[in-house]
Amino acid sequence: MSSRPPTPGKATLWKCATGKPPLAQLPREQLAVLLLIALEDYSYAETARLLGIPLGTVMSRLARARENPRAILAEDARPARLRIVT
Repeated sequence: MSSRPPTPGKATLWKCATGKPPLAQLPREQLAVLLLIALEDYSYAETARLLGIPLGTVMSRLARARENPRAILAEDARPARLRIVT
């Protein structure tokens, strides 16, 4: 067991200010497309057929799903406002 503290910044890859992983913050429709294509290795056409949606919808949901975590992490990386408590 290591007694070293975690590397700064690594925790932000999985948890944000909300305490949830960025992927957990995606709308279900985007998450479903992302998981089928990125993890399950389905093609765009297979994903469209499985979900019963047009191919163009698969592509737009995937694009949004890929951009959403980046935006969440970028927002989380902004300097926090400090509050002085006396």
